[in-house]
Amino acid sequence: MARNPTDGPYYWERGVTTRFDKIKVPVYHMLSTSTYNHYRSQLVGYTKLSCPQKLMIIAGSLRRAIYHEAIAAEIVRWLDYWMKDIDTGIMKEPPLTVFVQGSNEWRYELEYPLKRTEWTKLYLHSGADRPASRPPYGRLGRDLPDDEPPDEYDYPESDAAVEANLPVVAYCTPSASEDREHIGPASLTLYASSSVADAAWIIRIDDVAPDGTFKMISKGWLRASHREVDEARSSPGIPFHPHTKPSPLEPNRVYKFEIEIWPLCRNFKAGHQLRLRIASSDSRAIDVGNFHSVLEQPYRLTIHHSKEYPSHLLLPLIPRAAPAALKPKINYTPKY
Repeated sequence: MARNPTDGPYYWERGVTTRFDKIKVPVYHMLSTSTYNHYRSQLVGYTKLSCPQKLMIIAGSLRRAIYHEAIAAEIVRWLDYWMKDIDTGIMKEPPLTVFVQGSNEWRYELEYPLKRTEWTKLYLHSGADRPASRPPYGRLGRDLPDDEPPDEYDYPESDAAVEANLPVVAYCTPSASEDREHIGPASLTLYASSSVADAAWIIRIDDVAPDGTFKMISKGWLRASHREVDEARSSPGIPFHPHTKPSPLEPNRVYKFEIEIWPLCRNFKAGHQLRLRIASSDSRAIDVGNFHSVLEQPYRLTIHHSKEYPSHLLLPLIPRAAPAALKPKINYTPKY
């Protein structure tokens, strides 16, 4: 890794992403929204493979789930079908089995990403009377920003808020008047500048309850010098970064950053808010097992949201489908 710090032939020869067409064996993807790296990678794999497949999206601990009798029974049904030629009916069912957080329901879907997805842009806005670094923070809305002042923060001074699990800079939707479901990939288009030649972006999405308590439900990250995007290999919510030719920033110049956020599978209940948090570091206490290295030098970040620089969050809004006659018979409610 030290000799190959960027993507290239070394990894292409050893990785699966250049050889999806070689995989012919049937695959049952079982993944949890809590394991960010595996969750995102398996969903990408599901869209690339052409072999017989099924997909199950769970929440909470995947290790706990697969030892539960209800999930273990699904695994046995799959193995019986493909290894013992027993018709368990598993391939006659819809290909996706999804546990939706928030509504805590299991249901079938026909494809991923869902065809009925309504791609929704929520624009970053200044707070009512104070910067987005202070409560009640900035606002997320469907209306385009006007000429609004940018928001700033300094790293590593911002580390104290991150370690306390508090926002450095945040933008919130109004409290929802009805349930809103988001299933699928998401991304943040951010117009920003750095006072030095690089920066680290750490993005979090929270579900904030009416009493102010919150739960982080997804996360994304990008090194600013790796901002290059291959549009031909990108899709809604999934900007493809080649990671082959890092390009330093010109200090204090505004750049466009396309930051992928790991896929969502959440029903935001009426009265709840969706909150976007932006920082430049992870917590060494809270993000154990998912910690990302950051820059060692201090710098200032400036986030722009205006007519010229319409920073926005792209979300997969899912309209409710008509109730399906067939529902998964899975007697298991994940803890998440």
